[in-house]
Amino acid sequence: LQESLHLSESLRLTDLSYAYINVALGLIHLDIGNYQEAEKYLSKNLQLCHQLKDTLSLGNSYLCLSLLKIKQKDEIKAKIYTDSALYVMKNVKHCEPCYNIVRVNNAALKNLSGDYSGALTELNEVDKFFKTNPVPKSESVTFIEKAKACLGLKKYDEAVKILNASKEFVQGYTKTASDRYDMLVKAYEGRGDYKNALENYKQYVQVEDSLALWRNSNEVTRLELESQYAQKQLKAELDFQAKLNNQKTARNWLLFLGVS
Repeated sequence: LQESLHLSESLRLTDLSYAYINVALGLIHLDIGNYQEAEKYLSKNLQLCHQLKDTLSLGNSYLCLSLLKIKQKDEIKAKIYTDSALYVMKNVKHCEPCYNIVRVNNAALKNLSGDYSGALTELNEVDKFFKTNPVPKSESVTFIEKAKACLGLKKYDEAVKILNASKEFVQGYTKTASDRYDMLVKAYEGRGDYKNALENYKQYVQVEDSLALWRNSNEVTRLELESQYAQKQLKAELDFQAKLNNQKTARNWLLFLGVS
């Protein structure tokens, strides 16, 4: 993706494909908890979507930024981006599922502010929509926030049930997997089941350690790619300058011969 980004920039192809590369990179960084890098790419994507005037891409851009700000626990900016995403997606008639996915972010915002009942009500409404309008793995969009709402309401048994039923959606090392283990720890503690709480805490630490390694290696890769790109640019500029110098030398010799 970073190679694609550099190629697009060198060719000055700032089209929708370039915007998608930025949002994809932003989401990868979001998935491993590298929020500063995620914001860089997602903000650039938002600017591009405004320039390209693509409604669906613009709504998706607001959606991704609202998710980032929710992860960063920045309620004010999260609300601005969530409201913007809701406004834009509501007017995209062919993408009702998109609008309902944004509603999950709205529920996440309610969880963040402590309105757990409101969050659960909205998530149940979203679930009803997806049952009548099936979207592959739509449950994976809602399960974390439903579990958070249940934890907030001290419905520990229900939280455990939701989180254990959703194992298939959190394979691998992502912030979603980390959040799941963290909430299972809290839910089992709430039930007084300290053995299971400890087992899930071990899993949580393992995922967090792996994410930290990923973030560090990703930063090294990014810097290496940027260095390679800078070197290519420098070589191209030096080659161009050498050609110019050769042309000037040839022109001077011609002038000299002409004068002679």
